[in-house]
Amino acid sequence: MNTKWKGTLAMGLGLTMMAGMAMAAKEPSRPRQERTEVFGPGSSYIECSIDDSTGQYTMGVPGGPILLFGHPYPWSSFATIRVDGVNYDNREQMFGNEVQVPMTTGDTSEGIWQLGSSNLRVHQILTLVTGSSTGRPDTYLIRYQVENLDTSAHTVGCRVMLDTDLDDNDGAPFRVPGTGSVTTETEWQGANVPPYFFVFNDLANPSVTAQATLRGGLASPVPGRLQMAY
Repeated sequence: MNTKWKGTLAMGLGLTMMAGMAMAAKEPSRPRQERTEVFGPGSSYIECSIDDSTGQYTMGVPGGPILLFGHPYPWSSFATIRVDGVNYDNREQMFGNEVQVPMTTGDTSEGIWQLGSSNLRVHQILTLVTGSSTGRPDTYLIRYQVENLDTSAHTVGCRVMLDTDLDDNDGAPFRVPGTGSVTTETEWQGANVPPYFFVFNDLANPSVTAQATLRGGLASPVPGRLQMAY
């Protein structure tokens, strides 16, 4: 059991998920980082800020609460691509050589990186879509596609870490169907991975709520593992 709970979630082995955020009240303080960031597709309900070299991103409500730590200055949420047992991540560095700076066209932002010295490229694609439970443009479809430019087959996996920080609550609690409230480290694997979950700034009296969808609709394939942990 953690003496200090920091609401963070990691999803592994699934390349697609949906993160939907609900609008709410006040604006917290925002730690500033020395990065170059651009705003991707957004609406009056949600916005994302993307580092134009690493591809790291944050999310928040325009002019309102943050949803991922540091918004609008990305640095703590990151992704890892594993190729044949070797990890490439974009935490404070690029996956590898940047092939395409994250560019926004319509409702989609896409960046492309060469994975180290391999002949594989990773495409990070963030698309603003309609939330399944709200019917509003308040959800991002998060996708990672690995392109094989080699003549050999490779074993590839993906992990996405989202550093939740709802309305300045860095220990934001979760609620998961079939489990209930989650305030300590918890893991689900395989068929036990829930179809969706919620995260709040406060369980007793929430003013900011976010929902992530892990299976069904555009969210496919289902991640092989979900962790909520420090």
